Amino acid sequence: MDRVGVSGNAEPHYSQDWLKVEIPENDDTFAEASTLSSNQDTCELPSIRVVEVFYKRVNTQREPQYVVVKMQHYSPSRPER
Repeated sequence: MDRVGVSGNAEPHYSQDWLKVEIPENDDTFAEASTLSSNQDTCELPSIRVVEVFYKRVNTQREPQYVVVKMQHYSPSRPER
């Protein structure tokens, strides 16, 4: 997923209605974990994908609406056991 509509009725052909989804490289372990190293026969895919959606309220007090202002997703590093 690389784009998200800012509202529930985002126009597919209107670029201002869409935000680029961020993937913070320093928090994302997917690429590293899914790479097969030379001394392994398998690779291990992360089992968790974190999706964070940041939104704000717009419009009136009586009829509030919400729009997405930022979205990011990443695979966190595996907790030590």
